[in-house]
Amino acid sequence: MAQKIDLNTGESVLVEVKHSPLWTWFLYVITLGLWEIWRQQNKFIVTNQRLIHVHGIINQSKDILPLAKVQYIRSTAGILGLSNVRLGTAGSGFLSSERISLITRADSLSLSAAIQANSVI
Repeated sequence: MAQKIDLNTGESVLVEVKHSPLWTWFLYVITLGLWEIWRQQNKFIVTNQRLIHVHGIINQSKDILPLAKVQYIRSTAGILGLSNVRLGTAGSGFLSSERISLITRADSLSLSAAIQANSVI
């Protein structure tokens, strides 16, 4: 069921991040373990050209953000190592925001570093 990521010429995967299983344990309890199926199909992939959010079990889709559109990045560490990354993007004459949440601090740092190294921030 895993989606294949088609890479452009000269594009390479730098980081792949999924939601933290440790910090989403309550979702495992509520869904009687079915959360893991969703978690495995929901990931964020940073290449040297774009950020790709792959998600969905039955209706699988990909949201793609060219790294050239990233205006700012903010990484926030919460309690006990749970983190969020917020990206500000340019588009349609206004600044919008994308949020990647429920990830570990280490994933947050590697995701932020990969985006910063390959964007025009």
